[in-house]
Amino acid sequence: MNMKRMRLSLLLFGAMTIGLVSCQDKERSENEAEIIEAEAEKEARLAEDTRLEEERLDWETNSVFTRSSEDEELTTFSKNLETTELSATFTEEEGPFTIFAPTNVAYESLSAEQKTQMESKENLDQNRAMLNYLVVDGEMTLEQLKEEIQNADGNYTLTTQQGEELTASLKGEDVVLTDASGNTATITRADVDASNGVVHVIDGVLMPKDPSVNAAATNNADEPVDDQEANELNNVNKSGE
Repeated sequence: MNMKRMRLSLLLFGAMTIGLVSCQDKERSENEAEIIEAEAEKEARLAEDTRLEEERLDWETNSVFTRSSEDEELTTFSKNLETTELSATFTEEEGPFTIFAPTNVAYESLSAEQKTQMESKENLDQNRAMLNYLVVDGEMTLEQLKEEIQNADGNYTLTTQQGEELTASLKGEDVVLTDASGNTATITRADVDASNGVVHVIDGVLMPKDPSVNAAATNNADEPVDDQEANELNNVNKSGE
């Protein structure tokens, strides 16, 4: 009788031991699975962060500002963007932007007084306005610009970031831009493609009539995205008139 009880006790003890070991193995397996899953999620996050950083770097190295700064004809223009602290805007912001960038020779043709004004930190706001006058929201290639000129019976009006207008017209096969004071500049090299827009090189420095006004500065202080869309819509509406 005692032997039977002993065997039964041993069997029960064995069963309990097996059950306990099985539970421990199951718990260990679950813990290991959780660790593996956590590591996989961590690696996925790191991979995504790396991808986003690579995209950002690629974006910035191909931005309208970077393309301008790498162009030997546009060193004065890109330097002016840096001096007025607009370089970050045209490097980091999505845009898209259409930029009419004057050549170094065009800047050299300015009067001594105009050059001094552009180099003065006291005229920072006006210098920003003059640069924003050379930028239009939305991307427009040379062919698109020519098409809009033809659709507008020869004179296509562009609203600049500064708020005043540029008028585009054709002279033979060339696109000529006229500013608010009647000064003209011709696109000499077009469609410098960038991640956030396009750059057209022009042979003259176009200026707003009133550089003390800058819609871009006002828009950035309020709601830049909505205002940008409004400017783009304004240009589209004008092209359909």
